[in-house]
This record gives sequence, structure tokens and C-alpha cells, in this order.
Amino acid sequence: MVVVAPETAKLICDVDLGSPTSDIEWSKNGRQLKSDKCKPEYNRDSKTACLSISKVELSDAGTYEVTVRNKLGEVSSEAKLTVHVKPSVTPDSSTKPESIVKAGSKYMVTVNLTGVPDVKVTWLVNDMPIESDDVAIESSNSYSRLTWKNVTPQSAGVVKVTAENEAGSASVSLNLTVIDRPSPPEDLTISKIEKDAVTVKWHAPKSDGGSKIMGYIVEKMDVKRGTWISAGTTKPGKTELSIAKLTTGNEYLIRVFAENDVGASEPLALDSPVIPKNPFSEPSAPRNLVCEEITANSCKLLWDEPESDGKAPISGYVVEKRSQFNSRWTKVNKTAQPSRSITVLDLVEGTDYEFRVYAENTAGTGPPCEPIGPITAQPPKGEFMSFIKCFYRLEQY
Repeated sequence: MVVVAPETAKLICDVDLGSPTSDIEWSKNGRQLKSDKCKPEYNRDSKTACLSISKVELSDAGTYEVTVRNKLGEVSSEAKLTVHVKPSVTPDSSTKPESIVKAGSKYMVTVNLTGVPDVKVTWLVNDMPIESDDVAIESSNSYSRLTWKNVTPQSAGVVKVTAENEAGSASVSLNLTVIDRPSPPEDLTISKIEKDAVTVKWHAPKSDGGSKIMGYIVEKMDVKRGTWISAGTTKPGKTELSIAKLTTGNEYLIRVFAENDVGASEPLALDSPVIPKNPFSEPSAPRNLVCEEITANSCKLLWDEPESDGKAPISGYVVEKRSQFNSRWTKVNKTAQPSRSITVLDLVEGTDYEFRVYAENTAGTGPPCEPIGPITAQPPKGEFMSFIKCFYRLEQY
């Protein structure tokens, strides 16, 4: 008889007790049974003797013999009891149900086994046999160990180990998560170019490698030098960086890495170098400069704004003058003024002057307008004629 623990085994045989009535004696492996879990019975109606063994264990296996004896003699019969135990699979104390392993490292799990007869062990990942030269499986009657070198993200999933024998099967599942470096960031572009700085922006990588992005690393290379150096880092949610202290006019290559707990991704680089330069140009020359309200020591200048502001607001205007006695231009106003008119004072009566105007913005000072002049500092005509008439009357007098 084959019994699977912890079932109950019943050994039954036909017995004619004869006359005088015989005694029934049970033994195991030649020794009389005295165990409380073994219960002998006799059914007079069916003339059968039965030995019930409750909650069978491995130690209950053996050869059982029943002997029927009276004064006239004895007879006996025997049976072999084989006990099977269903398999059990339990993770070893060193094995975690949930494992997070870095790509390229080793994953090792051990499970403890029980079962009679000896169990056959099968390892699967995501319900598929493990087919890799990097996998080694070591098994015995009491344990099985899986060693997986150089795991990859494709190795991740549910690792299931099954033990089976004639009594049944059992399995346990373990979760394997493989984290890797993230994929490169995406869509690296230049969002702003300045005189000595550029601002780059990008998008997060498609894959974080199974581990949260810790931040981004940005590097720059002056093409003339040919060496990559750090340009700064950003936090996980920031995908933009202003790179300062660049040399105006030089060519720079920019690249960015995503970083997680495993390491840095492959870089994403600009397709072509970027050149720091002022994004604005100087304004063109002011237009339509005219002179009004001329007196013996002053005049008023007016003009229109330039045709082009150089893509930056006009911050002000500078007016210059020069006289017939000096070839050098001198500033009328030391700092640029926003108004498009100015009264020039401190002119010398009877002196001829030329005037011109510059416009300024953040990029600098643009070219001057065409000078106007000569303009003579003299009283207005009405005042001048009155002066002549008065002088003539005095001469007559």
C-alpha cells in the first residue's frame, strides 16, 4: 500500500478466527505494535481484521504483519506500507520574495525542498523556461539554487520554482525587478542665445530604467579645445539649464545625461555647435533730424525714431555737436535720454554748428544720422531786424 502523508492507512485482511477463538496480533518490522495511532479492529460479520494508522508519517513506513493464533496453531499475513510526502517549496532565509537588482549584477535565490520520493525541480521566468548561458541551477533533495549572472531588464518578471513527485506538486513565486540606467533624454534644443551664455532645454527620457530619475548632468565642449567639462546639473523635474561664462563667438557642443540610482544614461548631444552672441543688434540711425527755435545761444533739435530698433527697445538718444572752429564732435547730453527732442544751450552767437544723433539699445549705440548744418547761432529774424532799425535811427540822430 502507498499512502500520502498525512492520510490514514488501513491494512485489511480476511480472518477466520477458528475454534477455539484465536487472538489477533499486529507487528511492524518484527516488533509488536504498541503505538496509540495504530488502532486494530475485527469485524465478526465480514470476518476481516483491520489496522488503522492515523496521520501517516514517514516513520510509519515498513512491513506490517498480522498473526492469528489459537491452541491449534497460527496463520499470518503481511503487507508493505510505503509513505509518500507531497513536495513543499519555501524560500531560504537569504531569499526575499521581492528582489530589486541592478542590471549587470548577479541574482541568486535558494529554496528549501521536502518530498518523498525525491522531487523534480523546474525553474520558470514569466512561465517560460530560463534559457541563458548566464544561468546555473544547483539542486539536491533538500534545496535548489538559481544563480543568474549579468541580469538584464529582459530578465525581470515572476520567477517560479516548482517541485513535483508522485505525491503531487508545489511551487513558489518570487518577483524580480531589474533596474538599469535610464534611456537618454530627448529633444535637446537651444531656447536662448546670449552674448556669453546659452540656455538649453530637453525632455525626460522615455524610460527611467525602473528607478526614479535623480537629475540631469549637462556638459559643454569648446570646439577649439575639444574637451568635455561640466556645465551644471539640474533636479529631476527641471529640464532646462542656462550655461554661463562662455566666450562670445566660440563654437560650443552641448550634451545632457539622465541619471538614476544605477548610473548615467548615454548622452544626448546637439546636432551642431552653438555660438554665443548678442541676440540683438544696434539700432539704425535716427531719421529726419531738424533744428528749430534758433537763438543767439540755443536751438531745439527734433528727430524721428530709427527704422530698426535692432529687436530691442530703444533706451535713449545721444546728441553731438561740432562748431566751425573745432573738427571734433562733442556730446550735448552725457547720458542717453529717451526723448526725441532736446534744447541745445551754451551756443556762441554767430558761430556755425553741425548736429547729429545716435540711438542706443541693450546691444549698444547705433550709427549717427546724417549731420545737419551749418546752423548759425543768431537771434530770430524778427529780433534781428528790430535791432537793425534801432541802430539806423541812432545813426540818424
